[in-house]
Amino acid sequence: MDYVLIHGFGQSLHDRRLTAVLRRLQEVQLTLNDQCEFFKPSMKSLAYIIDGSGLHACHLKTSTIAQFSEPFDENGLQQFTGMVNQLCKFIPRLADLSKALRQLLGKDSSWLWREPQQQAIQQIKEALLSSVLAHHAPMISADASSTGLVQYSVRSKKMGNTARSVMHPGL
Repeated sequence: MDYVLIHGFGQSLHDRRLTAVLRRLQEVQLTLNDQCEFFKPSMKSLAYIIDGSGLHACHLKTSTIAQFSEPFDENGLQQFTGMVNQLCKFIPRLADLSKALRQLLGKDSSWLWREPQQQAIQQIKEALLSSVLAHHAPMISADASSTGLVQYSVRSKKMGNTARSVMHPGL
């Protein structure tokens, strides 16, 4: 296991959860390595920054996408869509915006880069850079259109002090 993230709304809740996790680890005789970090106000995980105000896109990832040049082949386009997919929850209407790119990556498509693909990349970049993910109340959200499903996420209602979230991205 790479990460054990423990959070709480307030220091006392955090401390109770931390104590419970450490006790459980001790009970099952698991040890932690010396890379442990405690009481961090924020952390980076994959393409995200997680802190007390919520989930944010990592600036390094967004700037890499913003500076991504026009792909010259299918591998380059797959690289771009892979990076974008990591941040799909920050890009409203991604299913619509990425239609021309998905068509180009289709099984029976031949590589022919045209204006619709260039526009799609530019619009995705602009949407990502202007988007802010607000802290959402429990809900189900999806980014879908008549041309495809890009992402859906489920946030269930709080059960005590626990909220569960599931995300299934796919560009």
